[in-house]
Amino acid sequence: MTGDGPVYIAGGSDIALPPEPASGDGSYVVPLTWTEAGSQAGVAFLVRGRRIDEPGSVTLGLTASALAPELFLTPAEQHPAATPGLARWTGYVGLPGPGCYGLQIDGPTFGEVITVVARHG
Repeated sequence: MTGDGPVYIAGGSDIALPPEPASGDGSYVVPLTWTEAGSQAGVAFLVRGRRIDEPGSVTLGLTASALAPELFLTPAEQHPAATPGLARWTGYVGLPGPGCYGLQIDGPTFGEVITVVARHG
């Protein structure tokens, strides 16, 4: 998992882009699993992102067809926890192409930024 916590993304800091853009605007849409751990597990949080190596926007959503600049994840959307003390959500991120991105996560008592690199793979 990638991140300092209490929110992490599964799969490490490298995001493998599909061979071709998936959306009409040329964005690559990639699934992401968010995990929240410890005493914060199950607490709602807001995710926003931006490209940090050059201009470019990031979109996020619970479905690949409904992406927006922000994603608010609440306990109502989480998967049933397979492990006590963990909460999981599956969502999607839309990226304009290969590059470096920052995903900002803000909860009621925490904030963090997860840096990821998107590559064709």
